[in-house]
Formats: sequence, structure tokens, C-alpha cells
Amino acid sequence: MAGIPHWAVLAFAALVASTIAGVTGFGGAAVLLPALVAAFGMREAIPILTVAQLIGNGSRVWFNRRELDWRVVGWFALGVCQWRYSAELCSQTHG
Repeated sequence: MAGIPHWAVLAFAALVASTIAGVTGFGGAAVLLPALVAAFGMREAIPILTVAQLIGNGSRVWFNRRELDWRVVGWFALGVCQWRYSAELCSQTHG
């Protein structure tokens, strides 16, 4: 893919992906990834999609920050720290 049609296909894929994700609540990345791989290759598509997902999720957190229950966020963060520590121990033991 090259030139303006390249970006038009990516823009259309992003529109379809965001529509699906908006309606269903999931699946946007699964729809967008093949288009990014076709356009940029696997090595470039994964970081591009990761940054796009981080920006999208971060914006939703920012726009809904007044609705967040920070106690729930704290419990989730506690669980993430525990699993991260466990994963680190496993990688040191087995890798």
C-alpha cells in the first residue's frame, strides 16, 4: 500500500474497528491489526496498535474521571502489582 489510497484504507479500517468496538465494547484491535500489518508489517504494526490502544483507553479514563470509583481502581492496581511480581519471579526461575 502506498500513497493516499494507503491512508484511506487505514482510515476506513479504523472507522470500522472503532464502530465495532463502540457497539460491542471490544474487538477494535482485532479488526484494526490486519490492516496495520498489511500496511506496515508485523514489527511496526504491534507498537502502532499498542500506542493507539493506550491513547484510546487513556482518553476514556480522562473523559470519565469524575465517574471513577477510586477504591475499585486501587483494588485492581493491587492485583496488577501482585501478578506482575509473580510473573517476574516465574521468568527468573524458568527463563
